[in-house]
Amino acid sequence: LGSSALTPVKMDFCGNIKKIEQKYKINPEQFLTLQSMVLNEVENNQHTHSDSATSALLWLKRSLEFIAEFLKECCSGCMDMGVCAGNAYSRTLKNYHGWVVRGIFSVAVRALPYRETFINHLSVGDTTDIDTSSNHFEEALLLHIKIFLLHLCRVIDVISNFYIGHSLDSSDRV
Repeated sequence: LGSSALTPVKMDFCGNIKKIEQKYKINPEQFLTLQSMVLNEVENNQHTHSDSATSALLWLKRSLEFIAEFLKECCSGCMDMGVCAGNAYSRTLKNYHGWVVRGIFSVAVRALPYRETFINHLSVGDTTDIDTSSNHFEEALLLHIKIFLLHLCRVIDVISNFYIGHSLDSSDRV
């Protein structure tokens, strides 16, 4: 979104992806699914390590839950990106963050762009011939976001149910 204040969030997200990729590279034939990777760590009592794929996937899931809630807020008609992010954060990540991380998030929220800039960032490709400020463009984009959310929420549900089913969902704070 073009904000350097969101760099820590992006770094955390990418760091979790990298941990999962590194685990996968150890044995691609064995780790055909994320579930097989996590179960391997559980069997080897590695799942509680801070650098485990199990921990990384849990935090990645939580981040995806935040993104989903944020996009739902944006689709609800709320024009203030800070309010959208704050509401999404309260429903998702806040319960897992201590006061230091909550403070970092609070600063990052203040650096979010205006809704119009956000919408323009979501458009794909060359938009020089498109009036991105038109209601039609925003309505079409929001419809695409809603379709994306249906699929994203399915993925989140699969991961959530797996973690709950294997008693891996932790409420520890960072």
